[in-house]
Amino acid sequence: MTTIVTRKGIIRWSRNPLPPEIAYSVCDAPGAPVRMVTWDEVMDIRRQRQREILECKRRGHPQRRAYRLLVRYFDQWCYGGWQTYVDGINDSRWVDQNAKWLQGPLMAAFPVLGPTLFEIEDEYSRWERWEIKFAEQYRRREQCGRPVGVAYVWWDGESAEVEPAKEKAPSVVPALPGRAPPTATGAARRER
Repeated sequence: MTTIVTRKGIIRWSRNPLPPEIAYSVCDAPGAPVRMVTWDEVMDIRRQRQREILECKRRGHPQRRAYRLLVRYFDQWCYGGWQTYVDGINDSRWVDQNAKWLQGPLMAAFPVLGPTLFEIEDEYSRWERWEIKFAEQYRRREQCGRPVGVAYVWWDGESAEVEPAKEKAPSVVPALPGRAPPTATGAARRER
């Protein structure tokens, strides 16, 4: 267990003045020697971190963020049917209309479809079957009697690499528990 004591704490507890170049002290384990860290070391660590951040920005690799994968059914004449969205903090993609290239990676990341009897199946019907099964297995709530499926994925916002954020464990809707047998105190309350 690493213990860090600030400059103010060292001065307060030791009641001795410190040289101005000491920033804080570090003790890596109980009984280990205490090491004094100087301001030069602190600034070197900060500069190194700043160089790493700048190098990452220069390389231009997008950073992966958590997105919400949402599948739900709309009962409207112009917007009807199962629709899939990938929602982020600052952006959102409508997979069925604007990001059809994400359909394959999403089906690979969440393999909810079982084997089919037909060897040849067009992509549209396969995608629609996947949306229905996903909404049933990753059910978060219901809307108009139909399930709404929600899961979280890691995605950089541009590539076709999508990774589930959690373990691939579909949620199971628990059965309602039966009534508990009446207890002695419960029977006494009803008699009153």
